[in-house]
Amino acid sequence: MRNFYDWSSTRSTLQDYGVLLRVPLSSDFSRWGSAPLALTYRTTSSSALDSALAVQVYDTAGAAVTLTGSGTASLVSTNWVASTWGFSGSPTWTAGGEMLIKLTCAAKDGASVQVGPLSVRFAEMLSY
Repeated sequence: MRNFYDWSSTRSTLQDYGVLLRVPLSSDFSRWGSAPLALTYRTTSSSALDSALAVQVYDTAGAAVTLTGSGTASLVSTNWVASTWGFSGSPTWTAGGEMLIKLTCAAKDGASVQVGPLSVRFAEMLSY
């Protein structure tokens, strides 16, 4: 058993729905952990023409972040799959700021996209 968000459509053309997640960075944020973003999902169709998921991330300055790893657009899998991403380039990560994660679910003809747990992994800095 698992909890998940389900987006489906009975229309004959792809209908999409955006899920926006605002993620606050702690005031003592210093860096990301390994594989900072992980998401579990599945689609009821193996074709991106029927149902698909897209992932976008925006840094604390509101700029789009280039993701590395499991691909970011037209994600499909008829089995539950956990995808992970890293961040490349020079995004701005300001301690105390907020990042934005946008999940776009698209479906048609009774197909659906199911989004399960999302993890955002920060590196924890311990003081002794």
